[in-house]
Order: sequence, then structure tokens, then C-alpha cells
Amino acid sequence: MSKPKVIKYRSVYWVKLKKEVGTEIYKTRPCVVMSNDWQNTLGKRVVIIPFTTTPMPDIPFHIPIEFDGKEGKILPEQIRSVDKKRVGEIIGELPEEVMLEIEKMLHLLLNFKC
Repeated sequence: MSKPKVIKYRSVYWVKLKKEVGTEIYKTRPCVVMSNDWQNTLGKRVVIIPFTTTPMPDIPFHIPIEFDGKEGKILPEQIRSVDKKRVGEIIGELPEEVMLEIEKMLHLLLNFKC
């Protein structure tokens, strides 16, 4: 039996996303893990946000980023839960200041009151 994969908050992994409907982002792409390490250890799924390097119109809630030598955008509106089996190799980790930007944008997008 293989050892369970350790997946960490704020780390970036290659994740296999499956196209389901309409404008949902798909393909294997870098994604940042947003779920906390407690969930990541105990659960069978993790919460991720994908990146894209595809040129897109400027949308106020997309977060520009340079990661792994490439320019791209983090797409907070594409947040989703995925089975750990979809998570591949680790690429790196985002700095705390970028995570704070993502968290602020999620706060706005999801209309959190607290």
C-alpha cells in the first residue's frame, strides 16, 4: 500500500482538471492549494484555484502572477474541490503576500460578511 500524498496549503501542484461545462477551465495546469493542512491531511479532496498563462481580458478579480518563470493569472472564480488523485507533482509555493491577495479576492467574490 502506498503512502498517502502530503498536500500543503499555499503549495502549487500540477492538477488534472476535466472540462465539464461551458467556460470552466480544464487541462493539466498549475493550481494553488487553498484548503488548510488539516483538511488536506484528513480529507479525500483538496480545494484549489487554477492558474492560466493564456492571454485573457483584464478582469478585476484575476490576480497577475509570475511563477516558475512564466507570466500568468490566478483565477479565483474557478475555485473548486478536486480528488487528491488529480493532484500531481509539486511545482513550488506562493509567497504569503500573494496568498493574502487571493484570500481578499475570495472574500469579495464569495460575498463573505466576516
